[in-house]
Amino acid sequence: MEFRMLGPLEAWHEGSQIPLGDQQQRFVLVVLLLHANRPVSTVRLTEIVWGSNPARRDLVRGYINKLRNAFQDVGNVRIETMPTGYLLRVGAEQLDTARFDRLRAEAEVARTEDPHRAVELLRAAVGLWRGRFLEDVDIDRVGGPEVISPDDSHLDAVGDLAELEVETGDHRSARNRLRPVVRADPASQRHAEILMRSLLADGDRVAVVRVFHGTRDALAELGVEPGLVLRSLAARAERGEPTDSLPFQADAFTGRNAITQLLVELGVLDVNPISTGARDTHMTNPSWRWQAHGNV
Repeated sequence: MEFRMLGPLEAWHEGSQIPLGDQQQRFVLVVLLLHANRPVSTVRLTEIVWGSNPARRDLVRGYINKLRNAFQDVGNVRIETMPTGYLLRVGAEQLDTARFDRLRAEAEVARTEDPHRAVELLRAAVGLWRGRFLEDVDIDRVGGPEVISPDDSHLDAVGDLAELEVETGDHRSARNRLRPVVRADPASQRHAEILMRSLLADGDRVAVVRVFHGTRDALAELGVEPGLVLRSLAARAERGEPTDSLPFQADAFTGRNAITQLLVELGVLDVNPISTGARDTHMTNPSWRWQAHGNV
């Protein structure tokens, strides 16, 4: 059996969706899922689902029995009665939230040695999402602020995946993946940067500039300026420069190459010598590298 929370709440067994009952029964199930393999007392269940209404405590046993009936033909899911309350016994691989975390962790390990394998793992992780976390459940009725949503982790994973797709040459997949993300949140500089890189690699310089303007305007509403890399990518698109990507971190800059010259012309990088000596020694001097960071 599989419980799905990365989107609307669903339970599946052998290709069939399991009916989960009315809204309040679903609230009880979600509380047990969020505390999987840990006991939850009847008092606590009542407080979470019904707030300060202890009269509802008598409903808990009825909903537990209905859930047990719903899962009676499933051998790998049990709701156990414990001295301290009820416990939903379920394997980690039966929860899409746990599988998402595992796939992300495996991708992180594989990223250096086998980036293509990391792409496969992240695609599987991102593919588990069908919408917002428990999007059809009133979070206030299953724990409220105590519930930690993995929605931000989803966006991080999308960014990690798109970044790897660009690095491995699949810039069109990255482009298609990030367009709706940046459209929904144009102030996300990380996603905008990767999208701009993918568009630049695809030769769509007009779209690069359009993304930059959208992100710049969204950031302006927050009183924030676009970062160095975003400005540099937009400038390259406007000037029609080659489509090879800028390094992802300023530490990668070494020497007065075309990229360095561009940053100098943009006024965002100061390469004046800090120490005197042999000709152009400031280009590889660690002090120059520190000064580049200071202007970011």
